[in-house]
Amino acid sequence: MTTVTIKINGIEYNLKGEEDEEYLKHVANYVEEKIQDILEKNPRLPGPAASALTAVNVANELFKGNKEFNELLNSFKEIESENKKLKEAYMTTNEKLQKFKEENQQLIEELASLKDNSMEKMQEEIEKLKEQLSLMEEKAKELVKQNNLLRTDNRELKFNLQSSKYKLLDLEKKFLDSQITIATEKKNKNVLVSNK
Repeated sequence: MTTVTIKINGIEYNLKGEEDEEYLKHVANYVEEKIQDILEKNPRLPGPAASALTAVNVANELFKGNKEFNELLNSFKEIESENKKLKEAYMTTNEKLQKFKEENQQLIEELASLKDNSMEKMQEEIEKLKEQLSLMEEKAKELVKQNNLLRTDNRELKFNLQSSKYKLLDLEKKFLDSQITIATEKKNKNVLVSNK
Protein backbone atom coordinates (compact mmCIF):
# COMPACT_ATOMS: atom_id res chain seq x y z
CA MET A 1 0.00 0.00 0.00
CA THR A 2 1.26 3.48 -0.92
CA THR A 3 1.06 6.47 1.45
CA VAL A 4 1.57 10.03 0.20
CA THR A 5 1.14 13.47 1.84
CA ILE A 6 -0.97 15.85 -0.24
CA LYS A 7 -2.19 19.42 0.23
CA ILE A 8 -5.76 20.44 -0.68
CA ASN A 9 -7.00 23.99 -0.06
CA GLY A 10 -4.08 24.65 2.32
CA ILE A 11 -4.64 21.56 4.49
CA GLU A 12 -2.29 18.55 4.44
CA TYR A 13 -3.67 15.02 4.26
CA ASN A 14 -2.08 11.59 4.37
CA LEU A 15 -3.52 9.66 1.43
CA LYS A 16 -3.25 5.85 1.27
CA GLY A 17 -4.08 3.71 -1.72
CA GLU A 18 -3.28 0.65 -3.81
CA GLU A 19 -2.13 2.86 -6.68
CA ASP A 20 1.38 4.28 -7.00
CA GLU A 21 2.47 7.65 -5.56
CA GLU A 22 2.39 9.41 -8.95
CA TYR A 23 -1.27 8.49 -9.49
CA LEU A 24 -2.35 9.55 -5.98
CA LYS A 25 -0.65 12.96 -6.43
CA HIS A 26 -2.33 13.36 -9.79
CA VAL A 27 -5.79 12.75 -8.21
CA ALA A 28 -5.04 15.21 -5.37
CA ASN A 29 -3.86 17.88 -7.86
CA TYR A 30 -7.06 17.42 -9.84
CA VAL A 31 -9.22 17.98 -6.71
CA GLU A 32 -7.08 21.00 -5.72
CA GLU A 33 -7.54 22.54 -9.21
CA LYS A 34 -11.31 22.05 -9.01
CA ILE A 35 -11.54 23.70 -5.53
CA GLN A 36 -9.36 26.64 -6.64
CA ASP A 37 -11.49 27.06 -9.77
CA ILE A 38 -14.68 27.25 -7.65
CA LEU A 39 -13.03 29.68 -5.18
CA GLU A 40 -11.87 31.95 -8.04
CA LYS A 41 -15.43 32.14 -9.34
CA ASN A 42 -16.92 32.56 -5.81
CA PRO A 43 -14.24 34.26 -3.57
CA ARG A 44 -16.62 34.65 -0.58
CA LEU A 45 -17.46 30.95 -0.48
CA PRO A 46 -16.14 29.28 2.75
CA GLY A 47 -13.66 26.39 2.40
CA PRO A 48 -16.04 23.58 3.49
CA ALA A 49 -18.72 24.81 1.06
CA ALA A 50 -16.14 24.95 -1.76
CA SER A 51 -15.09 21.40 -0.84
CA ALA A 52 -18.70 20.20 -0.88
CA LEU A 53 -19.39 21.93 -4.21
CA THR A 54 -16.20 20.42 -5.63
CA ALA A 55 -17.32 16.98 -4.43
CA VAL A 56 -20.71 17.47 -6.16
CA ASN A 57 -19.01 18.57 -9.43
CA VAL A 58 -16.55 15.66 -9.34
CA ALA A 59 -19.42 13.23 -8.58
CA ASN A 60 -21.33 14.70 -11.54
CA GLU A 61 -18.30 14.16 -13.79
CA LEU A 62 -18.00 10.63 -12.42
CA PHE A 63 -21.67 9.84 -13.15
CA LYS A 64 -21.43 11.31 -16.65
CA GLY A 65 -18.20 9.39 -17.18
CA ASN A 66 -19.86 6.19 -15.97
CA LYS A 67 -22.82 6.80 -18.29
CA GLU A 68 -20.51 7.39 -21.25
CA PHE A 69 -18.48 4.35 -20.21
CA ASN A 70 -21.62 2.19 -20.09
CA GLU A 71 -22.74 3.50 -23.49
CA LEU A 72 -19.27 2.77 -24.88
CA LEU A 73 -19.34 -0.64 -23.23
CA ASN A 74 -22.71 -1.40 -24.85
CA SER A 75 -21.38 -0.17 -28.21
CA PHE A 76 -18.29 -2.32 -27.69
CA LYS A 77 -20.46 -5.37 -26.94
CA GLU A 78 -22.54 -4.72 -30.07
CA ILE A 79 -19.37 -4.31 -32.13
CA GLU A 80 -17.93 -7.47 -30.55
CA SER A 81 -21.14 -9.36 -31.42
CA GLU A 82 -21.05 -8.02 -34.99
CA ASN A 83 -17.36 -8.92 -35.19
CA LYS A 84 -18.18 -12.48 -34.08
CA LYS A 85 -20.85 -12.73 -36.79
CA LEU A 86 -18.40 -11.36 -39.36
CA LYS A 87 -15.76 -13.88 -38.27
CA GLU A 88 -18.29 -16.71 -38.64
CA ALA A 89 -19.30 -15.36 -42.05
CA TYR A 90 -15.61 -15.10 -42.97
CA MET A 91 -15.00 -18.69 -41.93
CA THR A 92 -18.02 -19.87 -43.94
CA THR A 93 -16.94 -17.81 -46.93
CA ASN A 94 -13.39 -19.09 -46.58
CA GLU A 95 -14.66 -22.69 -46.57
CA LYS A 96 -16.73 -21.96 -49.67
CA LEU A 97 -13.70 -20.35 -51.30
CA GLN A 98 -11.62 -23.45 -50.62
CA LYS A 99 -14.38 -25.59 -52.11
CA PHE A 100 -14.54 -23.34 -55.19
CA LYS A 101 -10.76 -23.52 -55.55
CA GLU A 102 -10.91 -27.31 -55.49
CA GLU A 103 -13.77 -27.36 -58.01
CA ASN A 104 -11.90 -24.84 -60.16
CA GLN A 105 -8.78 -27.03 -60.11
CA GLN A 106 -10.87 -30.04 -61.18
CA LEU A 107 -12.40 -28.01 -64.01
CA ILE A 108 -8.96 -26.86 -65.15
CA GLU A 109 -7.79 -30.46 -65.25
CA GLU A 110 -10.91 -31.55 -67.16
CA LEU A 111 -10.50 -28.63 -69.55
CA ALA A 112 -6.87 -29.55 -70.18
CA SER A 113 -7.89 -33.11 -71.12
CA LEU A 114 -10.69 -31.83 -73.39
CA LYS A 115 -8.57 -29.05 -74.84
CA ASP A 116 -6.74 -31.13 -77.47
CA ASN A 117 -9.92 -32.71 -78.86
CA SER A 118 -11.86 -29.49 -78.69
CA MET A 119 -9.12 -27.51 -80.42
CA GLU A 120 -9.23 -29.77 -83.49
CA LYS A 121 -13.04 -29.57 -83.62
CA MET A 122 -12.90 -25.82 -83.20
CA GLN A 123 -10.35 -25.50 -86.02
CA GLU A 124 -12.61 -27.52 -88.32
CA GLU A 125 -15.60 -25.40 -87.29
CA ILE A 126 -13.61 -22.22 -87.95
CA GLU A 127 -12.66 -23.43 -91.42
CA LYS A 128 -16.29 -24.22 -92.21
CA LEU A 129 -17.36 -20.82 -90.97
CA LYS A 130 -14.67 -19.16 -93.09
CA GLU A 131 -15.95 -20.96 -96.19
CA GLN A 132 -19.54 -19.96 -95.38
CA LEU A 133 -18.42 -16.38 -94.82
CA SER A 134 -16.61 -16.34 -98.16
CA LEU A 135 -19.74 -17.65 -99.94
CA MET A 136 -21.92 -15.11 -98.17
CA GLU A 137 -19.55 -12.28 -99.17
CA GLU A 138 -19.78 -13.35 -102.82
CA LYS A 139 -23.59 -13.49 -102.59
CA ALA A 140 -23.61 -10.09 -100.93
CA LYS A 141 -21.55 -8.63 -103.80
CA GLU A 142 -23.97 -10.13 -106.33
CA LEU A 143 -26.92 -8.74 -104.40
CA VAL A 144 -25.30 -5.29 -104.31
CA LYS A 145 -24.84 -5.43 -108.10
CA GLN A 146 -28.46 -6.53 -108.58
CA ASN A 147 -29.60 -3.80 -106.23
CA ASN A 148 -27.68 -1.19 -108.22
CA LEU A 149 -29.22 -2.49 -111.47
CA LEU A 150 -32.68 -2.42 -109.93
CA ARG A 151 -32.12 1.15 -108.77
CA THR A 152 -31.13 2.16 -112.28
CA ASP A 153 -34.20 0.39 -113.72
CA ASN A 154 -36.35 1.99 -111.05
CA ARG A 155 -35.07 5.47 -111.97
CA GLU A 156 -35.80 4.81 -115.63
CA LEU A 157 -39.28 3.51 -114.79
CA LYS A 158 -39.98 6.58 -112.66
CA PHE A 159 -38.83 8.82 -115.52
CA ASN A 160 -41.02 6.92 -118.03
CA LEU A 161 -43.97 7.05 -115.62
CA GLN A 162 -43.55 10.81 -115.24
CA SER A 163 -43.32 11.22 -119.03
CA SER A 164 -46.44 9.09 -119.46
CA LYS A 165 -48.30 11.24 -116.92
CA TYR A 166 -47.42 14.40 -118.86
CA LYS A 167 -48.46 12.76 -122.17
CA LEU A 168 -51.74 11.62 -120.62
CA LEU A 169 -52.39 15.11 -119.27
CA ASP A 170 -51.64 16.54 -122.72
CA LEU A 171 -54.00 14.04 -124.36
CA GLU A 172 -56.71 14.83 -121.81
CA LYS A 173 -56.28 18.53 -122.56
CA LYS A 174 -56.49 17.94 -126.32
CA PHE A 175 -59.58 15.77 -125.81
CA LEU A 176 -61.19 18.43 -123.66
CA ASP A 177 -60.33 21.12 -126.22
CA SER A 178 -61.85 19.01 -129.02
CA GLN A 179 -65.01 18.49 -126.94
CA ILE A 180 -65.23 22.23 -126.37
CA THR A 181 -64.75 22.86 -130.11
CA ILE A 182 -67.49 20.34 -130.96
CA ALA A 183 -69.86 21.88 -128.43
CA THR A 184 -69.15 25.35 -129.80
CA GLU A 185 -69.78 24.17 -133.35
CA LYS A 186 -73.05 22.54 -132.36
CA LYS A 187 -74.10 25.71 -130.68
CA ASN A 188 -73.32 27.67 -133.79
CA LYS A 189 -75.28 25.04 -135.80
CA ASN A 190 -72.50 24.13 -137.97
CA VAL A 191 -73.73 22.02 -140.76
CA LEU A 192 -70.61 20.00 -140.82
CA VAL A 193 -71.32 18.68 -137.33
CA SER A 194 -74.36 16.45 -137.32
CA ASN A 195 -76.37 15.20 -134.39
CA LYS A 196 -76.82 11.57 -135.11
